[in-house]
Amino acid sequence: MNRSLNHWCLAAWTGNELLQSTQYGIRFVETEESYTSKASFLDNDSLPTFGKSPEGWQESGQRVKRGMYRTANNWYINADCNGAANILLKSGDNIGIES
Repeated sequence: MNRSLNHWCLAAWTGNELLQSTQYGIRFVETEESYTSKASFLDNDSLPTFGKSPEGWQESGQRVKRGMYRTANNWYINADCNGAANILLKSGDNIGIES
């Protein structure tokens, strides 16, 4: 139920609010976000595209509990911050950020 509701909300947001946001100079960029929660930002893991995972690809860290991600060096980072940093890396070219 929750997943279908989330997709519905995104579809509604990308419709009405997207049109309104462009009036204020806000640019909307939709990006592919596969592997961004599994890969470790601090360990500089590669970020494959969905369906194109290299054979043998494995993340160096792991999510140890809700909201907590452990890197290969046993550093702990908030899991949402790890995922957000990876999304920035993955979409950097689309939004003008050099990696």
